[in-house]
Amino acid sequence: MPLAFATLSLVAGDAAADDLAACNGALVRGQELVRAGKLLEARAAYPGCLRAECNAELRAVCANFVAELTQRVPTLRLVARSRSGAALSGVRFFVDDKPASGDAVEVDPGAHRVRAVAAGHDTAGVTIDARVGEGTREVVLALAPNASAPDP
Repeated sequence: MPLAFATLSLVAGDAAADDLAACNGALVRGQELVRAGKLLEARAAYPGCLRAECNAELRAVCANFVAELTQRVPTLRLVARSRSGAALSGVRFFVDDKPASGDAVEVDPGAHRVRAVAAGHDTAGVTIDARVGEGTREVVLALAPNASAPDP
């Protein structure tokens, strides 16, 4: 379901106008980030328009956007195995050269480089294309033993 883009303009007093401007600013910033494909940053921007100082109608719009983004953000579940299929322990994962857990790694849509590193094994890597709304994708990396370690 595509996100709608909206901004709310309401007339209010000076302090309320400042709050409204900040609330509208958070909404607009979130929408700009969504258009740029930066869903994670957008989701982080939207709480600025969920504050109690924001108009109830604007808070409802923001809450809807946050809920939709939660469904749209791709998630990676990273798994490393030996070439024979055995589970490996002590594996370190990296997504776009940043350390990542293997459980649930949220990413923006687009290409991402995933690597797994484990003692006694060669580094394995793959480039994946995460898509909006695909849910959780399992990324399995098969690590080959290096010359100094047998494959379990």
